[in-house]
Amino acid sequence: WQNSPFEKTVSELADAIEKTQEQPQFVGELTNLVVTQDANNPANFTITTSQMNQSLVKEVLETAFADAEISEPNVAETVNNAILAAFVDENSESQLEVQQNLRPKITPEKISETLVDSYPELADFLGGIKIACELELAATVVEIDQRLRDLQFKPDTQDLVRYNYRILGSDLNPIADVNETVKSFVYISAEEEAGLRKPTDEDEQWTLFAENEKTKVLAATQLETSLPRVRQFDPSVGEEQWQLALIAIV
Repeated sequence: WQNSPFEKTVSELADAIEKTQEQPQFVGELTNLVVTQDANNPANFTITTSQMNQSLVKEVLETAFADAEISEPNVAETVNNAILAAFVDENSESQLEVQQNLRPKITPEKISETLVDSYPELADFLGGIKIACELELAATVVEIDQRLRDLQFKPDTQDLVRYNYRILGSDLNPIADVNETVKSFVYISAEEEAGLRKPTDEDEQWTLFAENEKTKVLAATQLETSLPRVRQFDPSVGEEQWQLALIAIV
């Protein structure tokens, strides 16, 4: 929380939280509660808990400290990792379907006649775009392709125009094993009859197309599933795994 209008001690804050969460409208409590005071600004405090229901955390704090400014709760990366690790089975496979941000870096380039002269396999995409993509987290071609397809169902990306595309290796050759993880790939696409138009870099239509495709590749490779969303909708999450997750967090 931030900018408290009154002075409180750490113990007073903890007592207030514990008293508030006992009210009947709250269905859970802030377990493993830790209150820390900011050394540089005594009016600022950090509340840490292993309670994974972020809505509950915020409601309890807002009720306990109605006059304070409460920031949005966030799940620490160590907590995310602990939960993910707790759901790995004996075959080292995750039991949670969680998409992670692959942290991409892209380099776009227009597919010109000069480029096609060097790479004849790009002839069908003349006038289109080549986007080289480097990933910090590896993914299979199958997963990358599925991420691209999933964009049409996402509210913030469903309006992106879909064009014919291919996913190639960094050498512009097809990737032999689409189930093998890669940390780099090349995305190529083109509008219909783009090669006949011979657009220039200043061509407004090509610029709009290029922005559409860059947005698409970045959105697909940055798709991630938040753990709160998994916790809310995945009924297969078992008590034993949750206990392992909490033990790992603590």
